[in-house]
Amino acid sequence: MAEHSKEYQKGYDARQDGEPMNHSKSSDWQCGWWAAEHEIG
Repeated sequence: MAEHSKEYQKGYDARQDGEPMNHSKSSDWQCGWWAAEHEIG
């Protein structure tokens, strides 16, 4: 779980850096990442 959280936070931070004011975009990215991760598993 820790590994996943670290990767998640890293991607989330990068996304926030790119679009700090666009929260909906960040949410979309999070959903896509989560779905991809769990589809593989």
